[in-house]
Amino acid sequence: LLGQLEKKDEELKNLQEDFQKAKEKVQNLGLIRENLSKELQSKLDNNITIDEKTGSISLPAEVLFDKDSYMLKNEAKASLRKILSEYFDAILEDPK
Repeated sequence: LLGQLEKKDEELKNLQEDFQKAKEKVQNLGLIRENLSKELQSKLDNNITIDEKTGSISLPAEVLFDKDSYMLKNEAKASLRKILSEYFDAILEDPK
């Protein structure tokens, strides 16, 4: 009975260690995402915002569309290509 209890204690200790390691990895991923968002924000135009938690990109409507129009401006298309190219390059090439 004592041997079984010691075995269970050892299993519990191992599970707690595994949990702690997983928790640290999740925290590190959050920091990496925040740092990546800040780095991207510094590279992109000032009128573009990047949410540090989700990585989503926001642009003002007037940058993309003319007033009372649903069609993208031609200059917005070129700008979006550049922005998205830099965005995906940073995400996919991040060594962390």
